[in-house]
Amino acid sequence: MPLESEWTIARVIDWLADDDRGGDTDGHDALDAHRDTLGAIDAGIARRLRQPACPPGARTAMLVRSITTATRRHPALCTLTVADLVSGTPVEPRQSGNGTPAAGTRNLSASPA
Repeated sequence: MPLESEWTIARVIDWLADDDRGGDTDGHDALDAHRDTLGAIDAGIARRLRQPACPPGARTAMLVRSITTATRRHPALCTLTVADLVSGTPVEPRQSGNGTPAAGTRNLSASPA
């Protein structure tokens, strides 16, 4: 099962934690097939946080750790989609139904105080 561009990072993390991975039964080999996409997600997170990304050719486990560590430190990342991070488009977190930022989110593009 491929990682879909409209998936939120929270869904990607849930998928990574799922032992079945939607039919992928070969564990690490299945994750390794997504190394390029995970690398692009990690690079997108690094750009948003203005920090270094994992090096090119990083092992899949390193990419997964980097992504999950970043989302624990910056929970608003979980609301972004794969497309948001890979294409470098919307910086603002997802909006609630009334047009305001969803509860618990913040603008990741803001400079630290």
